[in-house]
Amino acid sequence: MTIKKWFYDTRIIFTTLQVLAILALAAGTLLMVWLDILGISALLRGIFDARGDLIPFSIIGLMTVAFISIMCYIALISFFTLCGRLKTGTAFTKQNTRAMKRIALCSLGVGAAFLLSDALICLTSFMLFDPSFHLVDVYLVGISLVFFLIALVVWTLYILLERATAIQQENDLTI
Repeated sequence: MTIKKWFYDTRIIFTTLQVLAILALAAGTLLMVWLDILGISALLRGIFDARGDLIPFSIIGLMTVAFISIMCYIALISFFTLCGRLKTGTAFTKQNTRAMKRIALCSLGVGAAFLLSDALICLTSFMLFDPSFHLVDVYLVGISLVFFLIALVVWTLYILLERATAIQQENDLTI
């Protein structure tokens, strides 16, 4: 099979995307476990520390990791099922529009979670540490902007898919 034929075979492309979604789920799970271990160990260190400076950061971090993980799992599972339906040739369905909407809302939620955790970290670090502690802000704001951009693109595709689904259903009724 030549490269040109491979790019035009949608079953191979959607199967590859499904495999990538599974790999992203596995990598995300490993990252979540690692971050939870770090957060729990920092929380325990903060509890047994005399000042307890790490407790707010650990609690914010654990809550953020849990929320972001759940949102990413929902989005990746929706993407996986969407690719499965597209592989079978059913593109313009209500299930696909709901999956696109779910992916967009999850991406928006992840971006908002990063911004909210950044604001909480800034608030607690101003009270506890030197105000020049904010190198982490650049990363969290950058990551949140990436997720907001993903949400914007997927929401646009959702609107287009919803309109195409309505046109397809109208055409099916006229025939």
